[in-house]
Amino acid sequence: QGGRMNSADDSKVTGIYSVRVILWKRDLVAMLGVGLRTLERMIACGEIPTPDRRLRGRPVWLTETIHGWVANGCPGFRRPA
Repeated sequence: QGGRMNSADDSKVTGIYSVRVILWKRDLVAMLGVGLRTLERMIACGEIPTPDRRLRGRPVWLTETIHGWVANGCPGFRRPA
């Protein structure tokens, strides 16, 4: 009623939701269902797309990069025997 809305109220009114645009290693581990060491091996062997950027000295991937890689059947990924 005439008062200023706070940011939490704004998101409810406009329907804006948080969408993750970048993925850290921990996100890929959870998304792909592998361990951190396995992910690091995949990165070193080129089995996963190269990171799109580095933030705070750490590699990050754009969500669209990983989704595109998965949609194309994970090219380069070798399944363990």
